[in-house]
Amino acid sequence: MNVERTIEFLLEHSARSEARFDRIDGSLERLAASQVKTETALRRAIRLAVKRDLVVRGQMQALRSQVQSLVDAQRRTEGKLDRLIETLRQGGNNGRWR
Repeated sequence: MNVERTIEFLLEHSARSEARFDRIDGSLERLAASQVKTETALRRAIRLAVKRDLVVRGQMQALRSQVQSLVDAQRRTEGKLDRLIETLRQGGNNGRWR
């Protein structure tokens, strides 16, 4: 009788363990599927971030160029203004402005 109970206990324990392993296996499969989705989304996000970075770098280069053009234009304007002021100080325009 003791042997029969031991065998019965082992069979019940084995059945419960099998059920637990089946649940764990199902969980692992779902986890693996979720991980694949996460990795796919992450790869897509990285590709988009790299693409966006390239766009931003191009925009920054264009802005630098535009700012440099404005700096150059400002310098030319200041030079012209300085020459005009100097001309007016020296009595330019045949002395009409003084």
